[in-house]
Amino acid sequence: MVQTVSRKMGGCRECLVFKSEDNTHVSFAFPAGEEENVRKALEELKAYSEKKGYPFTMYNVTPDNFELLEKWYPGRFQIEYERDNADYVYESEKLAALPGKKLHGKRNHVNKFKSIYANRWSYESISRENVEECFQMALGGVMIMDATKIWKKMRDVRDTERPPAV
Repeated sequence: MVQTVSRKMGGCRECLVFKSEDNTHVSFAFPAGEEENVRKALEELKAYSEKKGYPFTMYNVTPDNFELLEKWYPGRFQIEYERDNADYVYESEKLAALPGKKLHGKRNHVNKFKSIYANRWSYESISRENVEECFQMALGGVMIMDATKIWKKMRDVRDTERPPAV
């Protein structure tokens, strides 16, 4: 489960930090904020990991973030690529149309979502009128939790109830 921890940890109040934690690990996204606050947040996150008995790990560390880490903690950190946790980049046209055999699995997921949540979702462009709602949803973890619920419901639907592939 991913949570924001900016409101929960004292030194992190001036940074935005996402935490992923369950009964097997704890990991943090690289803190977003002013450099001096980021450094304070890193110390607190490191202490939190140690207190929980897990190694201090971060994700979404950019090359610029790693440069800061090297400046503050020379040779103390290493970057490891975890393919199982990687994101994929798709061409927007292909993702919008989901053509061909290669993307049939994604098409099936979209169709299943549409059939399960027929009138309970909508697509909206982000605008001045709804941007605050978007921030609040993301900061509150609502998006992550709802995505988890959706996945579990989709997984629980029997194969016979699956919508036909497009």
